[in-house]
Amino acid sequence: MGDGEDVSNVLIICEAILVRSKGRHYSKYMQNEKGRFPCPKCTCSYKQKTHLIRHLNYECGVEPRFTCMHCGKKFKQKSNYQTHLRFLHSYPV
Repeated sequence: MGDGEDVSNVLIICEAILVRSKGRHYSKYMQNEKGRFPCPKCTCSYKQKTHLIRHLNYECGVEPRFTCMHCGKKFKQKSNYQTHLRFLHSYPV
């Protein structure tokens, strides 16, 4: 840290010093030693933070929202449901 730097914007985690730039917030989710973002609720981990956030919002501990009208299979993500319809039931989406 340079001379005269505001120490109120410094966070120390695992002996690493992170300095917040103006307008930026500390990340709630941190990468692990393998460069992945682990889910705090289950054993899943993701290469991108956006994928972890999608998992937390729509998948982890959440009941499936989409049910196939042909076979009854359930899906947590609309895109997976649409792929299922298109390839297994030849249904145009």
